[in-house]
Amino acid sequence: MEKMNALDCLMEYRNNKDKYLPMIDHETTYFPPRTEYDDINIGWDCGFIGNRPYFLECWATSGITMITIFLSTKGIEDYSVDDLEKLLIEEGKIYAKKEGYESPEFEPKPVDGNGNEFFSFNVVAGIEDEPARIEGGGQLVPFSKLNELNGFKEEKERITYKKIGFRGVNKRFMLLPLDDREMRNVLGDYPRIEEADYYLGYGYIDHEAGVTIEVLALAKVGEEVEIFDANPNHASTKIRIGELTDTPMIIVNDGDGRIRNEFAEILDIIDEGYTQNDMIEESREYDFLDEFRDERYIDDVRVILYKENLKPEEVWVRIEGTKDHTIVGTLIVEPYQDYGVHKGDEVAFQMHQIEDRLFCICEVE
Repeated sequence: MEKMNALDCLMEYRNNKDKYLPMIDHETTYFPPRTEYDDINIGWDCGFIGNRPYFLECWATSGITMITIFLSTKGIEDYSVDDLEKLLIEEGKIYAKKEGYESPEFEPKPVDGNGNEFFSFNVVAGIEDEPARIEGGGQLVPFSKLNELNGFKEEKERITYKKIGFRGVNKRFMLLPLDDREMRNVLGDYPRIEEADYYLGYGYIDHEAGVTIEVLALAKVGEEVEIFDANPNHASTKIRIGELTDTPMIIVNDGDGRIRNEFAEILDIIDEGYTQNDMIEESREYDFLDEFRDERYIDDVRVILYKENLKPEEVWVRIEGTKDHTIVGTLIVEPYQDYGVHKGDEVAFQMHQIEDRLFCICEVE
């Protein structure tokens, strides 16, 4: 049979099912980018070994790239792993063994509505995103193409600040929709405002004002993204993240550095002006503090004041650094009780586990 790509193979099978043994087709299945088990779907391939079609799925879990090959058991019901390897590797040339290769697992099971039984053949193809060596179709097809072929509209996951948090936007470029009149008025002096439907922003953390987006330029988003020129007036427009927590955004990969070079002057000012001391920067990587952080003012954390003969009281502390295995910060509210510490004072706290839960505790003498 003449070599065909995966889409052509699938259509050949669908149009001539009487000529071939059964194939796993997934005609009525929508493939999400990430499964309910947190596995990531990478792509698929299919082809023929004689009149026996195979369907191949490539996916990843816990840093391991996997291949699952579905093959009808008809006529080979008693095949061993060695027999299947010979069929798939030597005859089908679907994949190749690698150094340290271990025999795959497989099991026959009914998987379609007609009761057709298939081998489900699982192969470790790579570790830590190492590319899988797949020789059959030669090119994995994104599952979005299969979804499109089967009449499913691709459901793109909405990325919002609430989902990705401050680390997802800090020192990152993003496109945000220019979809309300107020924002159009605010950005009315930016070039080509009439054409724009998005604006390009740069995320950073203001120690006192919280997570902030600096508007760099307007943009038009279609099949490709066109970023317009910067505001010639060099006006700085800052948007605090509290206004954008549920706003869908597009994170922009600036792998070639083109955007940073274009806006280097303003970005250098931001990075230099808002970079804190090493201890504050390091504390932002403490994920054990995340549940205690303010969603917007991420250096501000909820801390429980504790002093003998007083009731424990929750207060807000702005992290300023670390000292002697404790986290040090500024008390930014006045306690209701007389703890002997007041708004603006330096306090230190540590993590304590109480009944299987962690708390930030400041013991006041």
